[in-house]
Amino acid sequence: MNYSLEVGNVETLIYNLLTYINNSLDKDVNDHIAKILLENLHKIEGFSLETAAEACNVSPSTFNRFCKKMGFRNFSNLRNTVVIKYGACFEKTDIDLSADRFIEQLKENVEMIENIPGEQIERIVKQINDSSRIVILGFEKHQIQALELQKKLLLTGKFCECDTNLFKQMDALDILTEEDMIITISIQGYILSEEFFFEKINCRL
Repeated sequence: MNYSLEVGNVETLIYNLLTYINNSLDKDVNDHIAKILLENLHKIEGFSLETAAEACNVSPSTFNRFCKKMGFRNFSNLRNTVVIKYGACFEKTDIDLSADRFIEQLKENVEMIENIPGEQIERIVKQINDSSRIVILGFEKHQIQALELQKKLLLTGKFCECDTNLFKQMDALDILTEEDMIITISIQGYILSEEFFFEKINCRL
């Protein structure tokens, strides 16, 4: 199955590749491609589809299928992820890391939470209670928060699914219905493209 993840940084690419390698029972061609890409991460920006496929000793069509399996539309989409990251890493940030800045950000987060309308919270709680099945999607470092939420909801009597395998998480989308619910915990909110999301499933988000 192919997915179309909205990704915007090289960490996501690295995580997807490592996840595939770490969970691959068979050392197949995709496992080989993933390892080659990790070894040549700094070169991807200069690769074309043909040169990337040549570096991995596979055909361009095989390489493009691999890109889709990793959650990218095609090789260009994968390459742009690396370009965005490395292009931005040389820019000087205007925000210095400091205790004052940390406290300011913490206050902003608390204020944002306090300003969530009560009726919105009640609606979400009702949906959680009424949903036949709940799937929690959490990628990268946010898997810890996803598992913690799964535990907290279980203690209230509501069982939720939360697979730690990226690809199993995505497979779960295929069998959801309008009676089910997805809770996403992601980097900057980018889990799935809106077009893909509403095309593939019909559930409560």
